[in-house]
Amino acid sequence: MSMINFDNIDFGFGNLTSDSLRDPQGRSPIDPGYGADAAADSSPVYAGGTPRDIFDGSAPTPPTDATAPTAPAIDPYTQFLQQQKDAQKAQFKEDARVILGTRLKDYGLDSLAPFVYQLIGEEKLTNTSDDAFVSLIKDQPEYKTRFSANAARVKAGYTELMPSTYLQTEKDFKALLKSNGLPENFYDSNEDFTKWIEGDVSPSEIQQRIEQGYNAVANADPEVKRQMKELYGVTEQELAAYFLDPTRAKPLIEKKKIILQAQAANIAARAVEQGGVNLASEEARTLYEDLASRGFSPAAIMAAFQDVGNLGELKQTFAGETALSQQDLVQGAFKINTPASVELEKRRATRVGEFRGGGSFARSQGENAGSITTSVGTAQ
Repeated sequence: MSMINFDNIDFGFGNLTSDSLRDPQGRSPIDPGYGADAAADSSPVYAGGTPRDIFDGSAPTPPTDATAPTAPAIDPYTQFLQQQKDAQKAQFKEDARVILGTRLKDYGLDSLAPFVYQLIGEEKLTNTSDDAFVSLIKDQPEYKTRFSANAARVKAGYTELMPSTYLQTEKDFKALLKSNGLPENFYDSNEDFTKWIEGDVSPSEIQQRIEQGYNAVANADPEVKRQMKELYGVTEQELAAYFLDPTRAKPLIEKKKIILQAQAANIAARAVEQGGVNLASEEARTLYEDLASRGFSPAAIMAAFQDVGNLGELKQTFAGETALSQQDLVQGAFKINTPASVELEKRRATRVGEFRGGGSFARSQGENAGSITTSVGTAQ
């Protein structure tokens, strides 16, 4: 058996020195006590850099921890459900942008679109109902300005109106004012209706003011308009503002007198035309508002003042008779003043009796006092 000759084989130790054998702590196997120290401290010490194989300079493969947990595989059905959920979220966001963008435009709040779109993207708005939507934008300055009447409503104890109701109320106000021929400046801006909404005034109430207030005077004969100015200081040019302007009309509305005043002006006109009655302003306001509040029909009012006009000499007070004022005569004709009614009937009976007997009676009032013969046949 031949011997192997290792003389010409390079084992790579030619350049090996004692320093090459030192460990990361700088210790060498030839150092005294090296084995004991190594056994006492077997934990590796990192001295910086990437560890390298001392023979070929390669980085060692990191050990595999066989105990490390692995992520469980996702089953296809769960994955499908998640995809469906993601698709639904994406579709909602797209639909919400369209729906709420249109709603903002209807509200006149286009400037809030970026804010709303951000809420949708952050999934802070997941419901397009009015309640959910409004709850997220009602504190924005633009919203408070557009629906400013709501703050006053809440302060006054009224319920806050949702934007859809608020906007419809404005539309109803505008339509009825326009259809009734009111001046355009009464409905050329939504701000014109703010005071009405603040005070919880309904479109039906405004319609009543127009029909029984404004129209009752504006479309009446000149004497009614004259009486409106005489009794309440309202000119024809001021009629619309008087009956519809919130600032001017509010005190009258609270006293429920705004419609009553229009009716009183009409009664005053009939008093002058049919009965020849002319009362002082304060006395006239009291009397005619009282008559208006009693609900007499236009026909009954006309008939009563015609009776007053036909009283003739019964209006005059003669000796032995109780004096009757113009107000007494009017109240007597309407049967709301019993003493006056009784006195008129007494006069009528007495004077007709005197006339039939060919007698005469004394006149206690008038231009010529004394005993006269009168024709009372016309005072029936």
